[in-house]
Amino acid sequence: MINSELFQIMLEQKNLRMEKTKDEHGTFFRTQQALKTGGTVVIVISFHKSEKLIDLNIYNIATMEDNSKNERAL
Repeated sequence: MINSELFQIMLEQKNLRMEKTKDEHGTFFRTQQALKTGGTVVIVISFHKSEKLIDLNIYNIATMEDNSKNERAL
């Protein structure tokens, strides 16, 4: 069994819902989570085609109103 399938089984066992898509680059799991402060983040877990590497991306975690502070925040 490949790693993305094992991950999907684990999600089901823990009753966690993530949208699954697959293309020529790999398998992707996506979900939105509400923050206590009222915002929403998007979490994406990407299994590369080889199934040996994953990427974890979290989007919308922060908004910078003043672009001059971006470098300091990063």
